[in-house]
Amino acid sequence: MLGYLRNSRRMKDPFTQVIEKISIDYLHNVILTDDIDGEIHLEYILFTSKGFVVLDIKNTVGVLYGGNQMDEWTVLTNHKRVTLRNPQHALTNRIAAMKILVRDVPVTGYVLFASGTDFGDNRPENICLPKELLEKYRKPKNSELDRVIEAFSPYWKIICKEVKSNSPD
Repeated sequence: MLGYLRNSRRMKDPFTQVIEKISIDYLHNVILTDDIDGEIHLEYILFTSKGFVVLDIKNTVGVLYGGNQMDEWTVLTNHKRVTLRNPQHALTNRIAAMKILVRDVPVTGYVLFASGTDFGDNRPENICLPKELLEKYRKPKNSELDRVIEAFSPYWKIICKEVKSNSPD
C-alpha cells in the first residue's frame, strides 16, 4: 500500500502539487450561481492563508504573446502555435462573483501557466507560474495557520454550500 501512495504522489501534476502546498483546502471544477449571467464555472477556488484565490490553469508551455487589452493571445512552442482567448476577462468575472459571496475576505485570482512559459518583457496582469504562486502563498506556521483557519472558515463554509460540482455523476 505504501508503495502505491508514493507512486500516486509522484504522479500528481505540478499544478496539483502547488495547489496542495499553498491551500488549506480547495475546490476544483465547480459552478457558482451569480446574479448576472446565471452560473459561472470556477476551475479552482483555494482557501489560503491570505484569503481565497481563484485559479484558471493553462497547461501550455512556450512563448506567450498577449496583453491586457488584447482579445486573443498566442503561445508559440517548438512545434505549433496555440491561440487562446484572453483569460483575464473570465477571471475578472469569477473574482467578482466570489467577492459578492464573501464580501469581507480578500479574493484574488490568477491565470496559472505551466513552468517554462516565457512572458517576455510585457507580462499581462494576474498571470503567474507555479513557483511564483508558491512564493506568494506559502502556508504560515501552525499558530498563525490556526488563526487564519478560524477567521476564514465561516466564509469557506458559505462557499462550499453555494457551489455545485461541475463533474459528471
